[in-house]
Amino acid sequence: MTMAKTKGLDISYHNGTIDFKKVAAAGIDFIIPREGYRKTIDSKFLEYVKQARASGISIPGVYHFMYPLTEADVEKEAASCIANVEKAGLGKNIIIFADLEYDTFDDAEEKGHPLSKSITTPWTIKFCEYVKKQGYRAGVYLNQDYYRNYYDMSQILAKGYVIWLADYEGDP
Repeated sequence: MTMAKTKGLDISYHNGTIDFKKVAAAGIDFIIPREGYRKTIDSKFLEYVKQARASGISIPGVYHFMYPLTEADVEKEAASCIANVEKAGLGKNIIIFADLEYDTFDDAEEKGHPLSKSITTPWTIKFCEYVKKQGYRAGVYLNQDYYRNYYDMSQILAKGYVIWLADYEGDP
């Protein structure tokens, strides 16, 4: 049995103006746009959703770039994310991915709130559980380094979240 390959892009305002008709013609089946960061919507999010839909490109999920400094920030960011997803008219059948990046750790450190695996794991779970309570599927965006060093993956995997493992090198 041969599995059909699908191609997708993760995008944010950093990608600028995108011609979604050309993207669709190039065989891209889906996008996963960045919804926002902190409690701020990505400036291209609503535009990208509208244009992707008009071009027949599906949107199976979105990602939220988290910048929490306290546990209370996590739920506020999740609530902001949900509000933006609803504003975009995306249904509850999408996956909302929690995304911590190196910049998250640098920012927290600079502000006197260093993060560690013992903090990021429960905070990511809190974000994902909030998302699930709102009726969405929850996921966690990671790269190899984060998978190995920044999360207690046994806790994350035990929750059954969708895992998006970014691989910049092309290795298994």
